[in-house]
Amino acid sequence: MVGNHWFVDGNKRTALLMVELLVRRSGYHIEVAETERLDDLVVTVAAGQMDFGAIVDWFKSRIRKMP
Repeated sequence: MVGNHWFVDGNKRTALLMVELLVRRSGYHIEVAETERLDDLVVTVAAGQMDFGAIVDWFKSRIRKMP
């Protein structure tokens, strides 16, 4: 979604919202350090600076089951 630019504006924000929604609906949450920002990940992916394997690794290291 980030790379296809479906909307005139708000593609990265929409992609971030979709990710958060899908993760929560699956019973998980994304756990990031105080120094990390999820929007940095979205910008990096949108710029093509992260391949699919790196994105998978990023999420695997931060996804936690909700209590």
